[in-house]
Amino acid sequence: MGTGGGAQLTDREFIVKGIRQGHDIFILTPQMLGKTPISEFDLAIFSNCVTFPKPELKKISEKCKYVIFTHDFFICRWRLYFASQKRCMSCRYMPFWKDLYSRSLLNIFMSPLHYQAHCGVMPQLAKHPHALVPSAINPSDFRAPAGIEPKPKTVVSVNTLYGFKGRENVLQYAKDHPDLTFTFIGGKEKEVDLPENCKYVGYKLREDLIKLYAEHEYFLHLPEHVQPFERSPVEFILVNAKGKLILNSLVGATSYPWFRTGDKINRREIIKQCSESPKKFWREIRTCLKKK
Repeated sequence: MGTGGGAQLTDREFIVKGIRQGHDIFILTPQMLGKTPISEFDLAIFSNCVTFPKPELKKISEKCKYVIFTHDFFICRWRLYFASQKRCMSCRYMPFWKDLYSRSLLNIFMSPLHYQAHCGVMPQLAKHPHALVPSAINPSDFRAPAGIEPKPKTVVSVNTLYGFKGRENVLQYAKDHPDLTFTFIGGKEKEVDLPENCKYVGYKLREDLIKLYAEHEYFLHLPEHVQPFERSPVEFILVNAKGKLILNSLVGATSYPWFRTGDKINRREIIKQCSESPKKFWREIRTCLKKK
């Protein structure tokens, strides 16, 4: 699966857990279609399968029991960010996905906000079996480096120079807070004129990313559209126990009631929920299968 982004990292944790629990797991990619008999599968799990040809997805869904586990939104053709917008109600891809979600044994969403956004465009899902499973993050992968303290008035942000991740929002925030210094990590979709108090450092290996998390006082993320979960603020909190979050209401992770108590971030509960996520994923699937 490669190193990949957050979706691939979460899938890998679930796959490893499933194998350890004794499940025989076969990863089917679009390139393998026609080479593997669908009848061999006891259960299909559709995970971000928007690149699969729709006729093939329909064929699998009619021959197999299946569960949908979506990291984004299965409606938009190009990327999957817009399911909370009104225009999605009339999207030409909607009938296909609405049918697929409606016939599944179970739909798994990454947060209450992720689920609510889907119900906003497909109200029938409110009566369909579903589960909420947060992103799988291994706390041992994000341990704080020894001897590093966060520098006051410093802000770090990951992948937010993409438009859908809130580029205009974070740049405006930086302009409005000239007393803070900002470090932007990860990707961007075009050249951006950064304010003087900002620097862009590109992609980083995990050990370098962890060091940057530890060195900064704040983590900034102000997405333009609903984010199903969003791993990076959680990774920051795991590394930086003294860290503070600057977020808006579109970050799915914060929609879990266990994320905060009042204004206080429940770091211990976040660690517990994300580390136990793979176990919960398979437990929800087993429970669903027993009911059928």
